Amino acid sequence: MVRIADPVTDAAIPDGTVGEIQVRSPNAMLGYLDDPHATAAAMRDDGFFKTGDLGYRLADGALIFTARANDALRIGGYLVSPLEIEEVVAALPGVTACQVVAVRGPSGSPRPVAFITGHGPPIGEDAIIAHCASHLAKYKVPIRVIALDSFPQTDGPNGAKVKKAALRKLAEDVLHAPA
Repeated sequence: MVRIADPVTDAAIPDGTVGEIQVRSPNAMLGYLDDPHATAAAMRDDGFFKTGDLGYRLADGALIFTARANDALRIGGYLVSPLEIEEVVAALPGVTACQVVAVRGPSGSPRPVAFITGHGPPIGEDAIIAHCASHLAKYKVPIRVIALDSFPQTDGPNGAKVKKAALRKLAEDVLHAPA
């Protein structure tokens, strides 16, 4: 059995609403070996396992994956997949790759900040923000676009992984730097 649940309350939510994918099966694991804290965090009292994935269910029962819960951004009261914003930015000429993080903006609420790597002449920050404004909901439009030579990465068993925490710190430093 699969349900989509509110990531905070674990309450089931209606079809079409993004939430955490939770599963229950007679073949599911009982917990993490020698790790009662991880087991308690992942297993619900009603037997559902918190996958750590976000998605939604269509009316016909199909399941749509949107992002890993740890990668999702909380912006404007919504869970937003950074991939949605990254794809809009990366489609621009001269942009090779994009990573998006959320940080507290000048208003104090979380806002997206985009980081790009590129080739050829760099496209301007204002042009990228304007492009995003014409393709995304207002709360998804990055408040800053920062060009980097490369993203901070760490090597892992499944290849290199972008250090999102380092990007968040850099974004905060840029946003809160004295003028």
